[in-house]
Amino acid sequence: MALQCALLDMNSAEGTLTRPEPTMSENRSLLPLRGDAVDVGGSAIRAIRLHCQQCAEEPIAGVRNCEFTDCHLYPLRFGIRPGTARSRGESVGNSNPTVLPSIRRFCLHECMAGQSNEVRLCPSADCKLYPYRFGCSPEAAAKRGQGVREEVR
Repeated sequence: MALQCALLDMNSAEGTLTRPEPTMSENRSLLPLRGDAVDVGGSAIRAIRLHCQQCAEEPIAGVRNCEFTDCHLYPLRFGIRPGTARSRGESVGNSNPTVLPSIRRFCLHECMAGQSNEVRLCPSADCKLYPYRFGCSPEAAAKRGQGVREEVR
């Protein structure tokens, strides 16, 4: 079963985030522009944790009991390094991946079907992983000129 990036719809009246049911292609016109990107506190591994909580139906038990063991984010879903999670008795698989390349692989293979250009043009500015989709920190991406699209067409 392929994972999809869950999109959030900004409810401007209440300032809250809700999870709509339609697929990504149906929601392209509802996506926020550059200034509406979600702040995850500047930590890539925290962004993974928040993304996994959003993906799971139950934020805590759903993340712990995640069935998507082939997901690139699976070993990092607890928001801590796999070695730390193992020492706490959590199941994280046998791999010991690095955080930023795992986000890149997730965005490339699970969200954008292997199309690297689509990762660059990603319209999901409200996704927790969005600032890290290039496999590097947002600051490093800005230095390389890999910015955010100004508007979604």
